[in-house]
Amino acid sequence: MHLIGRLLSLALLLPALPAMAQTGTASPGFNYFHRAGATLEVHEADIRFCEGEARKTVAQYVEAGHYDKPRPGLFNTALLNAVQLQFDRNQVQANIETCMLIRGWSVVRPPAADEQSLLGAHQASLVSYLSARVGAATPQGAEIRRYDPTLAIVYTMPGYASKPQESLSYRAVFGTEPPVFALPKAAEWPEEWQFLNRVKAPAALGPATTLLIVRTHGTRPGQQINLRFMRIEERASDSPALQVFQASSPTKMFWKAGTPMQDIYVFEVPPGRWLLLGDTISTFCLGAPGFEVKAGEAVFAGTFSSEVVGDLQPKMAVEPAAAALPPALAGRLRAAEWRNGYAFDCGSPPATLLRAFEVTGATSK
Repeated sequence: MHLIGRLLSLALLLPALPAMAQTGTASPGFNYFHRAGATLEVHEADIRFCEGEARKTVAQYVEAGHYDKPRPGLFNTALLNAVQLQFDRNQVQANIETCMLIRGWSVVRPPAADEQSLLGAHQASLVSYLSARVGAATPQGAEIRRYDPTLAIVYTMPGYASKPQESLSYRAVFGTEPPVFALPKAAEWPEEWQFLNRVKAPAALGPATTLLIVRTHGTRPGQQINLRFMRIEERASDSPALQVFQASSPTKMFWKAGTPMQDIYVFEVPPGRWLLLGDTISTFCLGAPGFEVKAGEAVFAGTFSSEVVGDLQPKMAVEPAAAALPPALAGRLRAAEWRNGYAFDCGSPPATLLRAFEVTGATSK
């Protein structure tokens, strides 16, 4: 996602870094990842996997490794290219950390004396230090972050620190020299993907039309959520491989705070498995909730509210949505049966932040 777009999207959402939530920043300190019983080999394999997924989130307009080349548009300056490179480096580190947390690791900060001595140590020394710590029965240091799927997502900027926020674990795997990032271009949306538009006249739909309905709600002007849904299935001969649509919470100019607004989205969809793909800047590629839609059904995905930043839990009562739909369609409505734990390629579609999200109370796939 373009730097300027990220700034505009996130400028109002900068709370202090919580210890246990998913955020857009790496934890402060020269930290390592810990999981009781893990080996150095497993630690390295997970770091390399997460680094590969995290690199897919870098700026789409940057040619692979060429941050020194001019860019099109108004902000065509060497300085902005340098800032973008630093942002991307820190974004990669933040996404590596999120990925490791979701894979069961916690972030541990070594004791102060150890941390200072390790900052300038060679790679072999870092590996030696971690050999007795990454899989220890208890963390040796201060555990400062772990994954908790019940917490709301918090949106913070990856940051512009002059030195990349590299962890001890990262340096132990990839070396102690600051990396010369030849960051790859993020994957574009596949050409065969089909973007679905909402149905403008639900009353005209036939009784056997396969439908997916989303209700959004809000009472806070200026605070909007944008949710993306995706069908992920085997390729079908009569339709594109994937279909995507977006549902946004309501907003309008001169909206008075406290005045409730709602929007009902009706989409005609192919049957199959539908996932909550992500929000405005995030992809839930590391673990997304989803549900099945069978041919001829009208499935209600839930009510999503913009009341609490980062709280995307759907409310599954169908009555509020049914009351706003034509009677024939309202009578067909059934609540989606969510299941957690669907993963997909983090580079397609591209996004800024890697996430996982779980619907509370849903079973795992």
